Amino acid sequence: MKNSVLIAVLSLLSVVSSDARADGCQVMTTYTGQQIGCTAERCDTYNVYSGQQLGCSEKRCDVYNVYTNQQLGCSGTRCDVYNVYTNQKLACTRGRCDVFNVYDNQQVGCSESRCDVYNVYANEKLGCTEKRCDVYNVYQNQQLGCSAVRCDVYNVYQNQQLACSSHRCDVYNVYTNQEIGCTAQRCEVFNVYANQKLGCSSNRCEVYNVYSGQSVGCSGDKCGIFTVYPGQQLGCAPAKWWYANPSGAL
Repeated sequence: MKNSVLIAVLSLLSVVSSDARADGCQVMTTYTGQQIGCTAERCDTYNVYSGQQLGCSEKRCDVYNVYTNQQLGCSGTRCDVYNVYTNQKLACTRGRCDVFNVYDNQQVGCSESRCDVYNVYANEKLGCTEKRCDVYNVYQNQQLGCSAVRCDVYNVYQNQQLACSSHRCDVYNVYTNQEIGCTAQRCEVFNVYANQKLGCSSNRCEVYNVYSGQSVGCSGDKCGIFTVYPGQQLGCAPAKWWYANPSGAL
């Protein structure tokens, strides 16, 4: 019985050895489709999960990381590094230097003619050139930019802009379309939520509180105060004073 088992094992080893040809060496590890292989022209190593490949050859060096399609590669003509998730690439060449960060299409790149830096999420770009300096922050389309003609700063969420130039100074706050701006002709401050405005100018002073349509304002001819919910108004002017209760009735 022992001899028959030994013969079976030896025959299995001979089959494996016959598969390990001179032009291809393939080793399957713990899970299905996990391959550790080496050939004269290419060296492929598959990691813990299916389709995870670490490969190296004289013409190309590809390294796949923990998850599918995570590639770290280097060759004489191009150096590509893929990070932890799919399509995360860090690449560097003599003509261009691209670095992709933690998530898809996050690029951190620098070259002599242009410097682009992509941050943590997709399409987050921090870039600088002689003609324009754009900095994209944590989320998509968040831009912090400065140039000779215009200075735009985008904050934490989409379309949040803090901009300053000789003609206009706009500051966008934490959420979309929240604007804090000041110019010689107009000064407006937008608060935490959309359309919440705190503004002051030579001819008009308006302050919007926590929600849309909530206004606390004062100007030369009118003083209006809006409280917490839309339509609830406390106002005072030289000619008129009014108050709207929470139900909206005057």
